[in-house]
Amino acid sequence: MPYLSLETNKKLTRGDFTLKVKLLGKPEKYVMVSFKTGLSMRFGGAKGPVGFVELRSIGLDMTRCEEYSKKLCDFIEAEFEIPADRIYIDFQNVDRKAFGWNRSTF
Repeated sequence: MPYLSLETNKKLTRGDFTLKVKLLGKPEKYVMVSFKTGLSMRFGGAKGPVGFVELRSIGLDMTRCEEYSKKLCDFIEAEFEIPADRIYIDFQNVDRKAFGWNRSTF
């Protein structure tokens, strides 16, 4: 159940952000992606391009967050021209009993 969300102050058209969740090895049929663009956001008091990413998944290997961070930042910087030093990423390993889907939990 990976959930990948990007919030940014840039006005973007949707890129293929879903592909980045494949780095977790999860089936794409369970992947949810969200884009919130053109938001009023600042980083360090400056107006330049900025991004906030959330990556939540059941069984997220927290020992690999540095690897995930590099891959996500590289992708976002190349695809959306948001510098890696202006991106925050929130990684969350979700307990399967605390995440609902299809009238049940995982």
